[in-house]
Amino acid sequence: MDNTSEVQQQLPQPSMPANSNSCKPEENHRGRRGQVIEDLSQKMERFKVRLFHLYGPPKK
Repeated sequence: MDNTSEVQQQLPQPSMPANSNSCKPEENHRGRRGQVIEDLSQKMERFKVRLFHLYGPPKK
């Protein structure tokens, strides 16, 4: 679990502050962060599949 800080550094910062939407800022911020994390996990899955095709099954 040593790559968690590395992943957090790669998260793009939201372009506008979370309190710009005055109705429910925390909910909007949480939804955006969840979407970013989901996108990151999809990229990681594609990356693993590409490595699998290139180098064969991962060696433990």
